[in-house]
Amino acid sequence: MDAHRGAGPKRRSRSRWILNKYAAEVEGDLAHYFQTDLRDLWRPRGGTSRLTWRRLGVLIDWLPTDSATKTAIRDGLTDDEIADLAGRDPVGYGRWSRGDLRTAAVEDAVERQTALMIWLASDRKSKPKMPEPVRRPGIRQKRAVLTAEGREYLQYLRDNRGALPPGYAMMRAN
Repeated sequence: MDAHRGAGPKRRSRSRWILNKYAAEVEGDLAHYFQTDLRDLWRPRGGTSRLTWRRLGVLIDWLPTDSATKTAIRDGLTDDEIADLAGRDPVGYGRWSRGDLRTAAVEDAVERQTALMIWLASDRKSKPKMPEPVRRPGIRQKRAVLTAEGREYLQYLRDNRGALPPGYAMMRAN
């Protein structure tokens, strides 16, 4: 029944945990970013803002990264938790500001420039190894997976100096 009336148990317990730990930050952020009074959560029918546990969770999720709540949560992470989060793929909606995107683009450019400078200072026998770009939220890295059939095909090409295996035909453009 709670699922139809508002927050499910996971969102409600997460919202309660955040509220218990960072009440002042949440209250300030709700007033600043959404003009919402946290006290409405305990008023009949959510007060003038119709604040429910579900809506509180949504508003917390959509706070900007530089909000007091998200900053306090980040500041409370241990080094191990930060390392664990850094290793995960950024999935879902992790909004980045234009400044964040520009900073990532500058970092990518500096990394590419550094790789090219190292290559220019080397013997230049192989292509420069270009670094991976900074991962952006919501963009998964695409990795090709080579199947056993693909490995056999490539090994045949190597062993036979590029000759196609029997039964394979070249595709031609019309």
